[in-house]
Amino acid sequence: MLLSLRQVEAGYGPAKVLHGISLDVGEGEVVCLLGGNGAGKSTTLMTILGLLRPRAGTIEFRGSPIGGRATVDIVRSGVAIVPEGRRIFGSLTVEENLQIGAAIRGHGRADPRAIDAVMGMFPEIQDRMQQLAGTMSGGQQQMLAIARALVTQPRLVLMDEPSMGLSPVLGERVFEIIERIRAQGVSVLLVEQNAYATLGVASRGYVLQSGEIVLEGSADALRDSPLVRQAYL
Repeated sequence: MLLSLRQVEAGYGPAKVLHGISLDVGEGEVVCLLGGNGAGKSTTLMTILGLLRPRAGTIEFRGSPIGGRATVDIVRSGVAIVPEGRRIFGSLTVEENLQIGAAIRGHGRADPRAIDAVMGMFPEIQDRMQQLAGTMSGGQQQMLAIARALVTQPRLVLMDEPSMGLSPVLGERVFEIIERIRAQGVSVLLVEQNAYATLGVASRGYVLQSGEIVLEGSADALRDSPLVRQAYL
């Protein structure tokens, strides 16, 4: 298994958000996390990435424990994130944003070949390399956020609400890119409010409520679940 969480607990200060969650992501899989606001989805991603230290439980990536390790070490081991709200560097050019991603994986040395290998997937920004990222449209900025994650040459991409705030057409484009990422053998752990589209690209999924996993199964099984249909579809 590429990623495994077992009985992970995490939170902020005295507040516990995750109450012993367990989940797996296999090689080349798209796995989704469904749940309402405050369910713990983003907290799960932050804990995997090392931005939060787990209070209990274990997190393994490629068979090695990563729970509590420095975020930069986790990224260099092959985990990347597309954060909620994009969080690109608006005062830097598109190329400079990508160079930062490439440099993280290259231990401070940006590999231009990594950037060239990714940019073919993103015609929306391919001709904007010298444009300030903050002057682009929201959809273009989202493409940049995904491209920046991919230039780290990850084995696993964590995506937090990648279609949020985008038009339906651009939202569909995001899900097309997720399918292309999977076709290249890269796994995706996807947090997304658009449950209908998410279950269209995911192979399996988990439903979080109040920091606990209350349902898991194949995408088809979740789509047919009364709980999912009532709450998210």
